[in-house]
Amino acid sequence: MAALSTAVVSGRKKRGEGHTRREEILLAAKELFLEQGYEATTIRRIADRVGVSAPALYLYFHDKEAMMLALCDQTFASLIERITDIEKTVNDPLERVCRFGDAYARFGLEHPDEYRLVFIGNNIPEAIRKVGHRMPIDDLTRPGVGGALVFSRLVAMLSQVHAGHSD
Repeated sequence: MAALSTAVVSGRKKRGEGHTRREEILLAAKELFLEQGYEATTIRRIADRVGVSAPALYLYFHDKEAMMLALCDQTFASLIERITDIEKTVNDPLERVCRFGDAYARFGLEHPDEYRLVFIGNNIPEAIRKVGHRMPIDDLTRPGVGGALVFSRLVAMLSQVHAGHSD
């Protein structure tokens, strides 16, 4: 994941540049969630870090939980890419599971902040923890579905290993 500068940016973005503001907000939220914890981080603090008013944040996210879900989805998107590569290139089910474990561990080592943010429970809002990896994956555009998708892909890999060993 590319790191963005946390320099304070103020003023309106030019037409068509709203996506950069969204990324600035997510970076500020991620940093503050890691520094202060999810519960202690306020919309005001995130807005101050970005250099915009709190109401301006609501143009991009309806609350801080939506920011956290977006951060989770960004993180899981990277893992999903790795899993997809494994599924495309490795035919042996047991080898797939081994490669999945390796990809997961490497991800944690290469992206320690993202790992801490998403996988260490005290940063995750209670409402998200309750659903977590059990979220339905029928709508891949639903915020927060990334973790459930990664989990379901792992379960599918494990099922293939089990099927191959139960013959």
